[in-house]
Amino acid sequence: MLLDDRLLKDIEELRTQGTISAAQELSAIIKPQDAESESHQFSTKGIPHYYYGKREKNTVVVNLNPGKAAKISDKEFENTPEEYKKQPINLFIENYHKELRTYALKTENADSFDVKQAAFLTPWEDNGIDLPQNPDWDDKETRTVAAKRVIDNKLQLELVPYASAKFDFNSRNVNLLFPYVDMILDEIFAQERKYIIFASSKFEYIFKQYNKVYPDTFDLSNPAEQSKAPLKDGGSLHGQCRVIFINYNGETRPALIAHTFPNQAIGRAYELMQKYGKFCYEEYTKTI
Repeated sequence: MLLDDRLLKDIEELRTQGTISAAQELSAIIKPQDAESESHQFSTKGIPHYYYGKREKNTVVVNLNPGKAAKISDKEFENTPEEYKKQPINLFIENYHKELRTYALKTENADSFDVKQAAFLTPWEDNGIDLPQNPDWDDKETRTVAAKRVIDNKLQLELVPYASAKFDFNSRNVNLLFPYVDMILDEIFAQERKYIIFASSKFEYIFKQYNKVYPDTFDLSNPAEQSKAPLKDGGSLHGQCRVIFINYNGETRPALIAHTFPNQAIGRAYELMQKYGKFCYEEYTKTI
C-alpha cells in the first residue's frame, strides 16, 4: 500500500472510529517485557506522521518512527478544534500535507534532533539543503537556521508513522514491519534521489529479515565500517556505518545505514555529529 493510501485509511478511521487499526495491530511487535510500558506504546488515536518536509527533495533521511510519547500524540488530536476534525476528508488530507511541507515555518527555537540532523548532513556535498558552512554550533541563530533548512529542504520519512517514546521490537514479529518497508521503498523510488540515509542500526536487522521473504532487495555485502579514531579525542565512541544497495522495481540505488546516529552521547554534541557525518559521507563516496 502506498503512503497516500495508508494515510487516507488511517485518517478515515481516526475521524470515524477514533482509533487507527494499523497502529493497534503493530502492538504485537512490542517486546513482552515492554508491553505494559507507556513509553513503548504506539499512538493509536493521534495523527500519524509519515513524513516531514518536501516529498520531492533529493536527500532522504529515514527514521524508525516519530519520537513522541503516545499519550501526548493522542492528546494533541483530542484537543484539535472540532471544525478542523470535521473538514471534508480531502480538505483534511490537503491541510495535512500543507502542514508537513511548511513545518519549518513553525521552528522558532531549534529542536535538538533537527540540529543533530543538520550537523550530520553538513559535510554531504550537493545535498540541496543549503546548510551553513563552517557552522558555529554554539550560536543559537546558526542552530535555528540549520534546523529550519534541514526540515524544509529534505524528505524525512518515518518507517512507522505512529508516535512512541521508544522504538524496540520483538524480533519474532518483525514481519509486521515489512509492509512499511514496502511503503518507504515506493516513496523513495518514486523519483530520483541523491542521498538515502537510514538513521538507525535497527534497519540493518529489519532489512536482513526482509531479504528472507524478498531475496536480494537489500545488498548488504559491503562490511560495516568503523572510524579509525574515536569521534571525541580521548573518548571511546567510534562512528559506524554501512553502505548498502537497494534493488527495487528494476532499479538499484545506493544508500547508507548510519548505525551511530541515534547514540545519545553525540545527540547534542553537534561538532561530533558533524564529524560522524563526514566519516559516513567519505565511506559513502568511496563505495559508490
